[in-house]
Amino acid sequence: MVGNLRLSAKERKTCLATYRRANRARRALILLLLDQGRSYREIRAATLASPTMIRAVKKDWEAGGTSRVLGTEEQPFVVAWWLIVVVRWLLHKTPQDFGFFRTRWSCALLALLLWEQEGIRISPETVRRGMRQMEFAWRRHRPVVGPHDPEYDAKLGKIRHLISSLAADETVVFQDEVDVHLNPKIGACWMPRGEQAEVITPGNNEKRHLAVT
Repeated sequence: MVGNLRLSAKERKTCLATYRRANRARRALILLLLDQGRSYREIRAATLASPTMIRAVKKDWEAGGTSRVLGTEEQPFVVAWWLIVVVRWLLHKTPQDFGFFRTRWSCALLALLLWEQEGIRISPETVRRGMRQMEFAWRRHRPVVGPHDPEYDAKLGKIRHLISSLAADETVVFQDEVDVHLNPKIGACWMPRGEQAEVITPGNNEKRHLAVT
């Protein structure tokens, strides 16, 4: 099938500009054609690339392989010194150490302290991106059991002994106290910008006593 169209000078210029902006794709195509054993003349005709560019692609491949040609080589990991300060605060300090009442760090608070303590003015969003760079994640704390009772093992042993030696006409009853949470914690969700979804809450929590046999 023979193509049957003719571009105007303006259209041709626009297409060439768009094609040349995709520099990585052009270099990849040149590399593939070199791999097929095509001549420089054939590659020029197929890619509209200059001999200089073709030689540069070949030279880059010889120096560093495809990652060098396509610009995908790993860049050195550079850490801003203020990030080191922030990480030190996160790991070894709390906001209360700086006179704040809150117990958890926020990006806004870290940005404020950087300005007050180090004279660096950056936005909370910059701090947030820095935390991601340092592989920190914003997530909830994992709840764990509080201080361990030193007499826990002895108390548990007595309970187990009592149950194992229970008479046939006796019953073990366990009693505990629970809260019925009628106002559960509301989490975040996606919603249209400028709108705020509503959720109806049923009332105050109620306390109930529970006995299990």
